[in-house]
Amino acid sequence: MQIAIIGAGNVGRALASSLTRAGHDVTVSAEHPEHATEAAARTGARAVSSNAEAVRAADLVVLAVPATALDKVATEIGQDVASELLAEATPIADADMAKCFGALDPWSDTLALSLVSAQSETMRRLY
Repeated sequence: MQIAIIGAGNVGRALASSLTRAGHDVTVSAEHPEHATEAAARTGARAVSSNAEAVRAADLVVLAVPATALDKVATEIGQDVASELLAEATPIADADMAKCFGALDPWSDTLALSLVSAQSETMRRLY
């Protein structure tokens, strides 16, 4: 499975490491491309220079960024990814998540619901 992980912090690196060990093709991106490069070198993933580039060929996109960055990331990738392909690894409540994506109408409700759904279903299947 082609998996894009947006975020190269502790959560993103841990997921990249586990998913590459499980045999998935993992791409990592980050706000600072050098962080993605470092995470990829440590985990066996591939680094790319932008979030949009990371998601283009992905079967699944995992958002491993702080809650405060969700709006910016969603704006960056919104044109390149279908909402049902997203999983969210940021520990925030559903209502907070919906607020983060409120500026992305008309698909914001679908995206927020898909993030919650993907986290509980798709991520369980991967592990």
